[in-house]
Amino acid sequence: MMFLPRLIFLVTLLIFPGFSNEEEEEKLYLYEGELERKDYNPVQDLLVSPIGNKISRETDSEDTEDGDKKKSIVTPQILTDQEKKNRVVEFYAPWCPHCQDFRYHYIDFARNCSSLAKTYGMDVDFHAVSCTAHKKVCKKEKINRYPTIRLYPAESANYTEVKFFEIHCFTALRAFGLELDYEEDDSKSNKETTTIQNNHVAIMKTNKNNLRKQGRRISQQESSRTNGVISKYRRDGRTKSQISNDAFLSFDFAMRQSVYTEEGPLKNSTKLVFVEWIGLLKQALPPFWKIHNALDSIASNIENVITDEDALIEIMDRDGPSHQLNWNGCTNDDSHGYTCGLWELFHILTVSVVEWNVAAVTPRSVIPVEQVANLLSSYISEFFACEVCRRHFLSNFDACSQDRCHRLGNSDWSEKEWKQLPLWLWEEHNDVNIRLKREKKEREQGGGNVRLTSEETWDAKWPSRYDCPSCWNSDGTWDDEIIYKYLRLKYWPMDDAKNTQYAKEIQQAAHLTQSRFDDDYGDEGELEEEGIDEEMDFRILVGIPALGLITLVVATIRKQIQLDRTGRHKKMDL
Repeated sequence: MMFLPRLIFLVTLLIFPGFSNEEEEEKLYLYEGELERKDYNPVQDLLVSPIGNKISRETDSEDTEDGDKKKSIVTPQILTDQEKKNRVVEFYAPWCPHCQDFRYHYIDFARNCSSLAKTYGMDVDFHAVSCTAHKKVCKKEKINRYPTIRLYPAESANYTEVKFFEIHCFTALRAFGLELDYEEDDSKSNKETTTIQNNHVAIMKTNKNNLRKQGRRISQQESSRTNGVISKYRRDGRTKSQISNDAFLSFDFAMRQSVYTEEGPLKNSTKLVFVEWIGLLKQALPPFWKIHNALDSIASNIENVITDEDALIEIMDRDGPSHQLNWNGCTNDDSHGYTCGLWELFHILTVSVVEWNVAAVTPRSVIPVEQVANLLSSYISEFFACEVCRRHFLSNFDACSQDRCHRLGNSDWSEKEWKQLPLWLWEEHNDVNIRLKREKKEREQGGGNVRLTSEETWDAKWPSRYDCPSCWNSDGTWDDEIIYKYLRLKYWPMDDAKNTQYAKEIQQAAHLTQSRFDDDYGDEGELEEEGIDEEMDFRILVGIPALGLITLVVATIRKQIQLDRTGRHKKMDL
């Protein structure tokens, strides 16, 4: 009876000789079938060499005995310091359901992260190792769960291991040592900066023409801001390095002055907020910013930092900003440098959360924007000691001002919703600016219920109508998309392809604004050529009618004198 099944099996093998091998081969790899479409799938599956059982790209070998036979355990070059490139390596098992689901996330991640890395001048390769096909390699590497993700810097066998559902390109670039010094040198972004600066000049010249059509005087200061724009400067005159410096300085100041306000270790509530705040900054802030040196040190020594102030100060002394730096990007008054730089840090954070979420591989790695807003409120509650400012912010927050509860609590996670976070903070910042402007006017007038004029309210808002004419509508409302693009241009430290595109789109929107003014006021000619003094234009515009009026008055007087001499007016009176 046992003979018949065996006979059937042998016949099946003879008729379908490759059937069993193909089935087994399909179970060995998840990525091999996509290797020919490298534009779609940059992930390289490590394959077994057709000669014997040795692995391709072999380097180091280790002989072990198995009975009478010797087998060679070969370490792939991608796991050694002989590999010249940065690489991300996934260890997986093709039978694992999570590995099967993660496959497409990993392919998308590899494609997007490879493109992003090239933007920053870095090459990254993406590999996958099947632990079914390469059991001994995975055993040697102590892989005991699937999938496992490791990040190997170029020419290094040392790695950083991350959870597969938390993998992110920002994390990988940081592990590979990406650090661009925006705090002290703008030279690395001069090319993109020049492009944006040229757009800046065009926008400002467009708006100056618009103001002239409305009959408004353009001040010498405004005129000089167009004709004397320094290359590498942004729309309001601040460089990327100044914004980054001010934010880093305010972070340093807060760590030194605002964390430990009482003797002893941090209280439980304060400790919880501090740990979560550091974790959020470490996760979301631009991966190439030098502030990460301090954040990494704080996070890795968190138990000491939350119990001993000296441990925190020691980290900031070592990894904080240069002591030669001062707040100089957002104010000429150093007494306001801390609060101004703190706002800059908040804006960089909210824009960075959008960038993080856009690049997220899985939904589990997305940072909920409502969670960020809540933590920001908690941080201000625990660590911002200016009582009046703190009370105002928390009162607005609890009252869901700027429609926060609806805008940030939307369950539809999308880029459109994520952008509401920096837009909400921008609206809150403008609300604070208007309140401070009103309080200053009250002090100047000796108290009382003071109201700002329309022009005073506009002066308190940013960006100004002069700096970004396309941001604002004539009724005081704004364009969310243009405002977000403006915020990213300002607060995302790298002038990447997206920022260059945003600069062009803002310029195009400014030209549309120009067209609307042309429709309202008539076409008064092309934009003035660069170098023309706007003050002189204004004097000519006003001077010609004035000269004509003076000429008319003089002529009238001369005629009256002539009549007096001839007496003709007396004859007319008769």
